[in-house]
Amino acid sequence: MKKIFLTLVLVSNLFAQNAANTGFSFLKIGSGAAEMSLAEATASKLSSPFSLNYNPALISQIDFSSIGLMHNEWIMDLSSEFLIGNTKVYGIPFFVTINSTKISDIEIRTRPGEAQGIFDAQYFFGGIGSGFEILNDLSVGFQFKYLYENIYVDEANGVAFDFGLFKKNLIQHFDAGLSLRNFGKVNQLSSERTELPMEFRFGISYSGELSTGKFYFLPSFEVQKYLKYEKLNLLFGLETNYDNLLSFRFGYNSGRDLNNFTFGVGVKYKFLSFDYAFLPFKENFGTANLISLYIKL
Repeated sequence: MKKIFLTLVLVSNLFAQNAANTGFSFLKIGSGAAEMSLAEATASKLSSPFSLNYNPALISQIDFSSIGLMHNEWIMDLSSEFLIGNTKVYGIPFFVTINSTKISDIEIRTRPGEAQGIFDAQYFFGGIGSGFEILNDLSVGFQFKYLYENIYVDEANGVAFDFGLFKKNLIQHFDAGLSLRNFGKVNQLSSERTELPMEFRFGISYSGELSTGKFYFLPSFEVQKYLKYEKLNLLFGLETNYDNLLSFRFGYNSGRDLNNFTFGVGVKYKFLSFDYAFLPFKENFGTANLISLYIKL
């Protein structure tokens, strides 16, 4: 039976190599190509509406309704789809998130020789969140999530909670964000209960006019820690924006041995924004390609 889960264990490690022994590892997959190309250093930076999945308090910085879609092609037959939408109802901002992740064609092997069959592992979460300003330039946000996973003949579900704070101009031209993610509980998968990948993030981003000509530079820095693991990860992102139309992005994550560096580009035209992220892996694991777009409504 252990061989059935070999692929799942390896993919879990690729999501975040130092995330300790937790379940529901698909929650470690990032959302938004813009955010992923910045090594996910976005707890203090609204790169796109997908940033709400990292810090729900950032919804206070969105003055438009939108809907966004992301397609994620990872290695080892893993694919992920992510949808996010935000709007205001009676003046109160809300957002919803839906994620569906699948690992295809996992071989069933309980003895040497030919595989006895194949199966797909399915993962899902759906969330709803909101946020508001509580003091001058200080906002709070939250998201409730329903979680589900199906591996072979076993199923598990549960709930999780995200909480965030955002402070604009913590010091002049520097914004700060803090978030606590994936706090909750799930029931047993087969005969074993797993813990969620609970994490802490604190980031600072520059929001002034660091520019040359029509090029604007927007750096961000973040510390991130999975609470069940002692190591602190350092995340760095740099976005170069040309005339608010074309963006080039670079990121570095100290905690991922197989894919420290990330790259990406983005294009904006009127109400439509398109982003692409490229994640190269070491040791012949190939690459991951992420595409996302969102539409202002």
